[in-house]
Amino acid sequence: MPPESVQAIVFFDADCAFCRAGVAQLAARDCRAQFRFAPLAGITAQQAHIQQQHEVVVQILQPPPSRLLRGADATAFLLQHQDSSFLRVCGWLLDLCPSWLAGGLYRLVAHWRRCLPLKPKSCASLQQRMMP
Repeated sequence: MPPESVQAIVFFDADCAFCRAGVAQLAARDCRAQFRFAPLAGITAQQAHIQQQHEVVVQILQPPPSRLLRGADATAFLLQHQDSSFLRVCGWLLDLCPSWLAGGLYRLVAHWRRCLPLKPKSCASLQQRMMP
């Protein structure tokens, strides 16, 4: 059963190669075009009053009410709304983890993300859905 349809903006650290690679993968897998993307240091983030922190932030627009998710909660939400059953299960498992464990894992990856050997690939679907 596919996940419910949502509309959300994913704010990410555009200066981080790991973050850009993750967002490019997300955009490539987002067949239903549920997500738009914006850098944390961009105008869209400023207009939405998103504090520039070094964590992924998801602003869920639909279904109402609009709300913000950060860090591990945002990552779990993004995984749960993928078309891949495997990724959805990963998202639900992350959501089931105690918050101290999920948050700790997120902070561990966030701390070392600039050392990870990932290079973002160009993604046409990402370029079409980027916001300033």
